[in-house]
Amino acid sequence: MVSLRTTSWNIDHVQAVLFDKDGTLMDSHLYWGRIIARRSVAIIEHYGLHRGMFADLCRTMGYDTGSRRLVPEGPIALVSREEVIGNVERFLWGRGIAVGRKEVASIFVLEHKMFLSELFEYTRILPGVRSLLDQLKKHAVMTAVVTTDAIQNTKEILCCLELASLFDLVIGKESTAEPKITGAPALKALQQLGISADRAICVGDAPMDLIMARNSGLKAGVGVTTGQLPASFLMKHSPYLVASLVEITVLPEQGDGYETQNS
Repeated sequence: MVSLRTTSWNIDHVQAVLFDKDGTLMDSHLYWGRIIARRSVAIIEHYGLHRGMFADLCRTMGYDTGSRRLVPEGPIALVSREEVIGNVERFLWGRGIAVGRKEVASIFVLEHKMFLSELFEYTRILPGVRSLLDQLKKHAVMTAVVTTDAIQNTKEILCCLELASLFDLVIGKESTAEPKITGAPALKALQQLGISADRAICVGDAPMDLIMARNSGLKAGVGVTTGQLPASFLMKHSPYLVASLVEITVLPEQGDGYETQNS
């Protein structure tokens, strides 16, 4: 077991760490910004819309083209793809454009497939991620990605980030029908890892990650502000916050076969 420490807090007796993906391991603004831009252009071309609608379409999906950042209210990276599609559908219907949800969904699927050829260009690891994972691996702490994304897409991204070998498990949207906030995805991960909830924490950039920690009985949920939400949103759900994963140090506990200067 290890202790996770920052200058502000410490969490002891940790055997497993569950990580969110977007905004926690990888730069969600760059990644989702490009996908949203592709979707918006494809929708404009498919329905013969005025190109002046591009910024509004992007905003509807949660991306501000001016700041080139995801907006705090989402919906992208905070809710399911189906909910994002619903936003687009309502946006178009509100402007007198008759669309079907399946048709919009097919555009999303096609653009994502096309985006895969650009994956390396728009997938960037966040500061401190590699160092923290290396520390956890060194001290035999189990790790998993728990995401609302598909498992295969998540594995491709982990390979792109050169992080695949540092994770023991990936839990994706296919792993359980229940959303993160129920705690079910975390419990699924712990069951497969063979670790009890009181010896595990999760790290994420959204309230749903921290709510998942509470509802699954995890030791703690750590909020990181490298995603689209500021600390003021996250502190409502957890006292354990960091600006980036650079701030977290992993220290082995007594009896684990390691010695520390402060032991």
